[in-house]
This record gives sequence, C-alpha cells and structure tokens, in this order.
Amino acid sequence: MKVLRACVAYNSFHACRLTLVKSHAPKKCWQLNPELRSERRTKEAWSNFTLAQALLTQKGNKLTITSLVLDTGEANYMFNDKHFFSLISPCSTKISTGCNKSSLKAEAIRTAKIIDRQGKTWNLHNSLYVTALTTNLLSLTHLATSETRIKKEEGHYEFYLDKEIMPSFICSITNSVLETKIQLPKNQCYHTKHCSQPWHY
Repeated sequence: MKVLRACVAYNSFHACRLTLVKSHAPKKCWQLNPELRSERRTKEAWSNFTLAQALLTQKGNKLTITSLVLDTGEANYMFNDKHFFSLISPCSTKISTGCNKSSLKAEAIRTAKIIDRQGKTWNLHNSLYVTALTTNLLSLTHLATSETRIKKEEGHYEFYLDKEIMPSFICSITNSVLETKIQLPKNQCYHTKHCSQPWHY
C-alpha cells in the first residue's frame, strides 16, 4: 500500500497527515490546494438573531360575563364567586342587609377585580366574599371618587364615573333594581414560543 496524505478535519480548518490508509492524492488535497475547496455559503444576517414571541391566552379563550346589582346604599362590595378575587383572607363577618339577617355571613375579605364595558379594570378594596348571596352587589357610593352621572336612555341607564366620557356601566331595571353585565377576569396563562433559523444548512 502506498503512503498518501489524508485530510483530518479540526473544527474550522483541515490538516494533512501521513497515513497508511488509501485516501486522496496530494493534487486533490484542499489543504495543499485551497482553490479546489468550494465556497461556503454565509448565513444571512437575519438568521443570526433569535426571535421570541409571547402569546397571551385567556382561560377558555374568552372572558366570563356575569351580572351584578348596583347598590346606591353604603354597603360594601359583596360577591358570591371566588373568581372575583386573586387572593382571599378568611374572616367571619355577619351581613345585616339580608331578609334573614342570620343567614348571610362573609367568609373572606380582599380586593376584588371587575372589568367595565370600556375594558377598564376596577380594584374594589375590602370586598366581601359571601357564598349565600344570591346576586353580586357593587356599591356605587364606594366606587365613585369624585363624580357620578346617571343618564336615562331608552330602556336602560348609563352610569358615568369620575368624569368619564363613555359610560362605565349600562344598567337595566330588573325586579326594581339596577342590574348590569360585567366581565370577570379569569386566570391568565402566558405561553412563550421560541423560533430561530437553524445554525447549519
């Protein structure tokens, strides 16, 4: 067997060494004849960057719509669903607004969140969680900080809070009370998608 040069690849360069393995002739060696080597394609500039996309999804892909009654009295905010609260602090507070005063008791107190028709999130501090409550109560006197306007339209009432241009709540008269529909924020989940061009061709 004749002695020939063989190329060995080391990361980014080739080196020739003597070996007894039959390989290629010196005239075909890229190390000795670099002009024989085919040109490498360079990566396009945009493929050198990694792109990341963050996708926001809502639980169930939609917001839950629920109703509540606007209370013009001095009552606290009261809700019968834990989904209004992100965290709750247990308590034991008797509620005196029910027909049977002994049947209503707040089990927790915390900040509740609702979304009005304009998409604004309201943080309702010191809200009570009352499981036996038949409907959710929103205290209008606690909600407005500077000004409240009520406009009567055909078939409904519009409530403008704190000099808002658009109504925060649109209410209908149901069973002699002002009832409105609101969005209930659900738990949100964040999903990150990683996409980039392969480093090789």
